[in-house]
Amino acid sequence: MKQFFVATKLDKDSEAQRTTLTVDFEGCPVEVLQHLATQHLVVRLQGAWRKSGSIPAAFTAKVAEYGAGSRMAGPVNIEAAIGALSAEDKKKLLEKLMNEVE
Repeated sequence: MKQFFVATKLDKDSEAQRTTLTVDFEGCPVEVLQHLATQHLVVRLQGAWRKSGSIPAAFTAKVAEYGAGSRMAGPVNIEAAIGALSAEDKKKLLEKLMNEVE
């Protein structure tokens, strides 16, 4: 068994209520754990893709890379990343790229 403390708000304006959650894995088949992990991974990946502005047509996720404390890295949308730069930073990037071409 593993114990966690969870803070939950009823809505965005409410104060968080603390719950002591005890999770009992005894007798749980591996298939159930894989299903739960997959559900969680899908939600995290979808969030990362939405944030990056790019949803891939295909993606392979190595579950071991998404352990506790890891950050979700979605595919990089180059145009969106460049669009977020200031005019000055865009100019510096362009100069750097032009120097690399020469």
